[in-house]
Amino acid sequence: METYSHNGRDYPPYVCPSNEEILRRFKLIEKYLIEACQSLGLNLHDYDVDFHLIRKVILRTDQRKLHYLMYHNNMRMNELKYGAVMVFWILRFKPIQRPTGGRININELIARELILRVVKNFRHLSNIPRKEFTDRVKHELLYFITNRDISYDNMTMLVESLAA
Repeated sequence: METYSHNGRDYPPYVCPSNEEILRRFKLIEKYLIEACQSLGLNLHDYDVDFHLIRKVILRTDQRKLHYLMYHNNMRMNELKYGAVMVFWILRFKPIQRPTGGRININELIARELILRVVKNFRHLSNIPRKEFTDRVKHELLYFITNRDISYDNMTMLVESLAA
């Protein structure tokens, strides 16, 4: 098997997850999307979800794991980084399409809810005292992810700073 060398280390080539693993992640993302919509008072089934784009979100997020190993000193992605990269791709691909009269910024709203969920879960697992996010923070976060061009790394820094 061919390997890639970087900084004196050998890395295996990227291997796409199996169809079973993609389906498992698909179901998990669907669960997250439904919960995000419920917290917004929306019903995901009222929107058109492009499953081809969700698959691309899954694969691009998975590919980033190898990037972290190679270019960040063998670092593994924690829950915050994984969630940030997934949100990054949701914002790029916009897999949820609004029907006539639906929310224009549905992908951004769901991305914000996913960020807040990942941060809350991380805080809980890390025994970091829970702080509720104020409406102002939620509004500014939505504004930021709607109106700014955010890189992978900036998205990761944003999510990690919210968790602190």
